[in-house]
Formats: sequence, C-alpha cells, structure tokens
Amino acid sequence: LKVPAGNDADPFPLDDEAFALLPARKQQKVLLVTTDNLYLEGAILVYDNIVTDKVTPAEYAANPKVAADYATVIFDDVTPDVLPSPPTALMFFHPTGDKSPVPVARQVARPHITDTDEHHPVMRWVTMADVNFDSSGVFAPDASRGETALATAVRDPIVVAKRTAGQKMLLFGFSLPAPGRDAATDLPLRVAFPLLLVNALDWFAGDDA
Repeated sequence: LKVPAGNDADPFPLDDEAFALLPARKQQKVLLVTTDNLYLEGAILVYDNIVTDKVTPAEYAANPKVAADYATVIFDDVTPDVLPSPPTALMFFHPTGDKSPVPVARQVARPHITDTDEHHPVMRWVTMADVNFDSSGVFAPDASRGETALATAVRDPIVVAKRTAGQKMLLFGFSLPAPGRDAATDLPLRVAFPLLLVNALDWFAGDDA
C-alpha cells in the first residue's frame, strides 16, 4: 500500500503488506494402464502437479504390483482381475464384467446426460449436456457401499464415484476414442474432459482448496 499524495505520514505502517499461507500440494504419481490413447495422455499433460508413467494392460496383468508406488491408477478400457490396494485411487473408463468395482447393469446406446451432481468435487464447473456418446455402460450404484451417481442419462447412471475406507474410485461407463475401438465419445474434444481429470485428481488428493 502506498501513502496518498499530500499525506506526510503513514499512521499505521503495519498494514502496508499482507501475506497468505497456502497449503502445500503434494506431487502425484499417476499410472496409465492403456494402449496408446493420445486423447487421455494429452489431457493429463494440462495437470502440472503429476508424474505420469504408462504400461499396457498385458504388462499390468503380468505384474499388478507395478501400481503399488502410485497415488492414482487410470484403467483405460480394461478391467483387471487384481485391483491396486488402498490408498491408491482408481479411475476407470468403460469397466466391464464382474470385476468392475461398481456393478454394470447393462449397456445403453447413445445416452444423453440429463443430470449431474454439481455438489460433488469431480463435477465442479463441468457440463456434459452437449456431449455425444455412441454407447455406455449403466451402473447400479448402492449408497450403502459408498457409491453415488455423478452423471445420469434420465435415470441411468453412467458416471459414478465410490468411496470406501481409505480408497476413492471414479468410473465412466463409456470408452474414450482410440485406435481399434468402435464405440466412443466426443468428450475429449470438450473443455469438460481435462477439467474432469483435474477435478478427479484433486479429489483423489484431497486438494479441495
């Protein structure tokens, strides 16, 4: 603060400077289990507080312990038999089968997002009303298991979060575009996509601030 012109003295100099103490942000280690998905890998780059490594689904299946040192593991179109143990946070795109952490009730063609949980940290400032999907899995979340729907197509939950003792999970029922995949979405072309990832990683880390 500066003394106004014409004033000879500052009657209270202690208020001329102010300081704010911000909480320290821990750098996150993220493991991508994917087969060369440039949309996913490119969106992760906008987040400047992570270190990212990548393995193929086959490499992960051969050695699930590879995930032990990571804060977050992202499974891209793969649902492994062995999941990383808490406290490692997990993110899934298009989980299938009985190994999905949240049961998949069925598949639905061309869903349209009608409702989102705006109060959940993952959905903060995110809109998905204009996103197109070829198809998506529909989850059957159970609140007693710490599962909640974050985005629904009418009454079909296609994005869900799960929180148990010591572990957080985020599941998307749809596939991301990648070579060799028929069903996908244009979500990676929307601002919502990197924002979803940033929100999710902040939620995993507890960085609400």
